[in-house]
Amino acid sequence: MLKQALLHLPYDPMAYPVAEDEVEIVLRAARGDLKSVQLVYIDRYALRLQPKETTLYRVGSDALFDYWTGRMRLKYGRFMYHFALNDGQSTTYYGEGGLSAEAVTPETRNPWAWCFHYPYTWRHGGVDDPPAWATDAIVYQVLVDRFANGDLSNDPPSAEPWGAHPTSQSFFGGDLAGITDRLDYVARLGASCIYLTPILLAPSNHKYDTTDYYQLDPHFGDEATARALVDACHSRGIRVVLDGVFNHCGYNFGPFQDVVAHGADSPYLGWFNIHELPVRARPKPNYETFALDVPDMPKLSTDNPEVRDYLIGAAEHWTRTLDIDGWRLDVADDVDPVLWREFRTRIRAIKPNALIVGEILHDATPFLRGDQMDSVMNYPWRELCLHYFAGRTMGTDAFAERLTTLQMRYRRQVHYALWNLLGSHDRPRFLTLCGGDVRRELLASTFQFTCPGTPYIYYGDEIGIEGDDDPD
Repeated sequence: MLKQALLHLPYDPMAYPVAEDEVEIVLRAARGDLKSVQLVYIDRYALRLQPKETTLYRVGSDALFDYWTGRMRLKYGRFMYHFALNDGQSTTYYGEGGLSAEAVTPETRNPWAWCFHYPYTWRHGGVDDPPAWATDAIVYQVLVDRFANGDLSNDPPSAEPWGAHPTSQSFFGGDLAGITDRLDYVARLGASCIYLTPILLAPSNHKYDTTDYYQLDPHFGDEATARALVDACHSRGIRVVLDGVFNHCGYNFGPFQDVVAHGADSPYLGWFNIHELPVRARPKPNYETFALDVPDMPKLSTDNPEVRDYLIGAAEHWTRTLDIDGWRLDVADDVDPVLWREFRTRIRAIKPNALIVGEILHDATPFLRGDQMDSVMNYPWRELCLHYFAGRTMGTDAFAERLTTLQMRYRRQVHYALWNLLGSHDRPRFLTLCGGDVRRELLASTFQFTCPGTPYIYYGDEIGIEGDDDPD
């Protein structure tokens, strides 16, 4: 037995509730090392009673490890437990205190010090899983300016003819009315959730540089138009998720312009991370921005309580006003987690089944423990699909092993709500990455719709639109 490979942690994602009286347990061991695993558990205040046992089963393997899972149930939500590991030759006992060759009893060692413990408190906090509707959803993403033009009267003056080749600065006049006009098409696709890129006032075509968090962009429509879209979606059984840009704002955002104008006398100075005054945008900004030195997107100080209250207040306003069903949170891992905890509490107070999804490109475990987000955009999954289906740079065994690693990354409930995407507004079209080979695109899409998780379709991918990196 390769003892160094053994791993269990008595918390998410290796110990977590799946029901009010049941906890799922995960054990990691070296690949091919163990023949059987028993979980031995007991109420930690009832050591005089006979412990219970349940069998763990191997549910998957990656290149290095096997993963064993099982569930334990007890009348009271407080567990003390350890593992009995059999490698075909002998049994080893594994607990928080380490490894033992002899069975663990109150006579052989102190169970309180040696066993793993799962606390009582989770029962009273409830099991805060993603909304049930989210695990059965099919998400359809719309980049609003590029989808459909339903109202020519609100077009930007510089709008390009529909079908012209795009640039990073070009507008095409897509709007909310255009989406409403084509909802029957979206419904026929089977989509049950529409995710809209930002719709608040901003100077760019993508709208990730917010000027006013309480005003819709007039080139997309007004509040009546937006509410009509949401109502039309709901009448077809389609949920609506908006894009929340709370990591950074636009250069023209009122509080930032107040700092530009008044410097140290501005009441908003603490809303931003400004290195020196006066504010200078070019040739290199002297303030923190989205990404690195993007002067048009100043970074907000989300550790500032005033900033948090302002941003969450805006999200509350649109959740109520438009009756939306959730938020996709831009650059979520660059925002203070305190904001996300407050965000979840306040948005769920308005709409208890609201979905909260983060844009996080890597392991998002700290954000998915039930106090911040329900799901994330599953970019690691996309990366595997890119190598296996599009680039054909990964073999089938390696693909399956890496998928197992991802599957074991989060608790089961989260895994079924992850947004499994092949394309998005931030990436080249998947068909283009497949070299135009429709067979590879179809194979990847088939896998997408049969893999655990939420299928996420970027508008146009369903008909084989091609396009390279931004602005294409």
